[in-house]
Amino acid sequence: MSPAGRLHLGQLILWAAPLLVLACGGEGGTDVILPTLRITTATSGVELDPDGYTVSIDGQTARSTGTNSTLTAEELAEGQHTVELLGIAGNCTVAGENPRAVSVTAGETATLAFVITCSPSMGSVMVATTTSGVAIDADGYALSLDGTDRGPIGVSATSSVADVVPGSHTIGLTGIAANCQISGENPRAVEVAAGETAQVAFALTCTELGPTTGGIEVGTATTGAGTDPDGFALLLDGASRGPIGLNGTSSIAGLVPGSHTIGLTEIAGNCQVAGDNPRAVTVPAGGTAQVAFAVTCTATGPTTGTLVIATATTGAAQDADGYLISIDGGTGQPIGINASSRVTNVSAAQHTVELLGLAANCSVAGANPRGVAVEPGETAQISFVVTCVAIVGSLRVTIEGLPGGVPAAVTVSGPNNYSQQVTATRTLNDLTPGSYAVSAAGVTSGGNTYSSSVSRPTVPVVAGATATVTVSYTAVVVNPTLNLRIDGLYLTQSTQTYAGNVPLVADRAGYLRVFVVANEANSATPSVRVTLSRPGAAAQTLVIPAPGGQTPLQVQEGALGSSWNIQIPASMIRPGLTVMAELDPGNDIRESNENDNRFPASGGKPLIVRAVPAASILFVPVQYGSDAPGNVTSANKDQLIASARRMYPLNSIATRVRSVYSATGEPLQFNGGGWDQLVSELEALRVDEGSADTYFGVVKLDYTGGKDGNAFQGELRADGPRAAAGTDAQTSVARVLAHELGHTWGQLHTPCGAPPAIDGGYPYGSGIGVYGFDVTAGTLKTPSSPDIMGYCLNPWISDYTYNRIMNFR
Repeated sequence: MSPAGRLHLGQLILWAAPLLVLACGGEGGTDVILPTLRITTATSGVELDPDGYTVSIDGQTARSTGTNSTLTAEELAEGQHTVELLGIAGNCTVAGENPRAVSVTAGETATLAFVITCSPSMGSVMVATTTSGVAIDADGYALSLDGTDRGPIGVSATSSVADVVPGSHTIGLTGIAANCQISGENPRAVEVAAGETAQVAFALTCTELGPTTGGIEVGTATTGAGTDPDGFALLLDGASRGPIGLNGTSSIAGLVPGSHTIGLTEIAGNCQVAGDNPRAVTVPAGGTAQVAFAVTCTATGPTTGTLVIATATTGAAQDADGYLISIDGGTGQPIGINASSRVTNVSAAQHTVELLGLAANCSVAGANPRGVAVEPGETAQISFVVTCVAIVGSLRVTIEGLPGGVPAAVTVSGPNNYSQQVTATRTLNDLTPGSYAVSAAGVTSGGNTYSSSVSRPTVPVVAGATATVTVSYTAVVVNPTLNLRIDGLYLTQSTQTYAGNVPLVADRAGYLRVFVVANEANSATPSVRVTLSRPGAAAQTLVIPAPGGQTPLQVQEGALGSSWNIQIPASMIRPGLTVMAELDPGNDIRESNENDNRFPASGGKPLIVRAVPAASILFVPVQYGSDAPGNVTSANKDQLIASARRMYPLNSIATRVRSVYSATGEPLQFNGGGWDQLVSELEALRVDEGSADTYFGVVKLDYTGGKDGNAFQGELRADGPRAAAGTDAQTSVARVLAHELGHTWGQLHTPCGAPPAIDGGYPYGSGIGVYGFDVTAGTLKTPSSPDIMGYCLNPWISDYTYNRIMNFR
């Protein structure tokens, strides 16, 4: 980095530009100042409108504004106007009239405030799973909401499905292993309300995995004078398994070992299957069962018909494994509870059909068995209507007395080794009738202990009804020893002392740090509520959650995770701003002293906020002879100023790029030759062009490791020099620019890297002395970081340099 000696304009510029005084308007002339209207929006609640609003004045074209913003309309006609706030989300409402009237007066600024409140528009569903038994599904399950996958859930876990439209939905589990059975309906109905969380619980039981699967190999042999031109179809356990030829084989693999039924369908009326069809077959684990069908076809007309059997089931606790169909007392074939089964090649005669395998709580309307006549080549139909009654009951467990979000410790046990943990108010469904025991353990949360009381330790549950039990928790009064307090806080925009005495720049975003400490080891995680206030504006309240699982015992300014932090928008940082912080605002944590949780103890801490003038920089690409000029364009100019923008007390920075300037002095040298001449030429160019901008020349150096920048040291007078120059090297241009700008704003060097012309008043040696913070990157800068006005790499700005530049500008 270059030395920035105190160069006087008279030494470097050998000419002066004439001073022209311009005037306009005649004697006695006046300017009419048209009225101004300042319109503010203040939005609170949840699900704030992400794209803000628009404002229309007198029905004219709307202008955009934010949810918590100020919009200024200038040069309005004096008198009455109508202002309307538009673009308001459906879950948000405006207090008062909208549109509303406002009167404006010439030379004055009228104000109009819109207050908007937003409420939740969506709900959520909290799903809990509990899995018992053996060989539990290791990869868990998947959630399905209204038939759409909503992600995985563990075998005994909870998962929240967010952003659910209020109303009726279905929620269920998929991906359940074959050896696991879910209790109750799946999916099941759930009602979701806006801003609330519906609770759904699934209980599953898994059994020991059986042996490996087996298979069936089916063979057909067709003889006779007639034929069935399109072959047959296979029916396995009442489900179609594809075609098979007249004289062919087909293999079906992956079957659960045990008893199955296999048969042929789509048999022509002139063909007859020998033996039972369908017929029972036992599939061995890891093996293949052999089944052969012999079919005889004749050239005569059909002698058989088709029988379609249908079932329709209503009521509660329907039989999950379906029923069996028996024709003429034959082996029962499976059929679903609301299904149909087509049986072909039924002899043309009178038959009896019986529905078997009904659960004890289900009954068939009408005769069972019942008769049906099958005509040759025709299809006869018969239906069974089944009604089931409830065989299970429910138990409603109500939890009282615990703070929101604190889980209860309730256990419900009953018949068939039933056991269920209950942590919040819920209804346990699908319970076997009988006596259930309800017990509750004490709960500790936030330093408080709660004892339990059960209204009915033993509760009878009957089928088709819902029993109730209430578990009440009462706080046990124990004098706590823990005490929490706020040791201090500060708002930083790039550098700040712990006392917070570094001035802030108005309308620039900042980062608030609140330092909470405890008097003993703990697991307390209190929140902090911050209130920002200033005259003439509505107070803004922000809540900061705890950054970790405990409160530190002492201030650790060097660890972001040890302070309660939040970014403060630029619109909140204005002159007159005060901040007040409240620890544990909901009083959720019991302490030995509840009266020291406010900082400051009364009122608000005043913050020093200053309005700073805009900075204006004209980048000048500098060329020597036929060499390439420095690389600065409209596309990259803002990258060059990025480091200065983040460190210095700046707000608005205007940047422009001038046409290429051809330097007349000697080319720049490694040892510093030519740099003073270049800066003098740039200052002369600025004066000649009558500009108040800072002229920064960007050069392309043909050497590395030497001098890479130079500047006038600024002076506190209106015509003081405002020129500097630096390299365009990508790795250093932003740092060099920030350093040289510091010189133009009156600063000498700081010690790091042993530069010349060191500021004798700099108090910190080679570091910045206090903690800095890069608000854009969200990174902390330690006190040992070098100051930007030194020669060391990776610099930041000290509070000393920051204050001096703010005072200079």
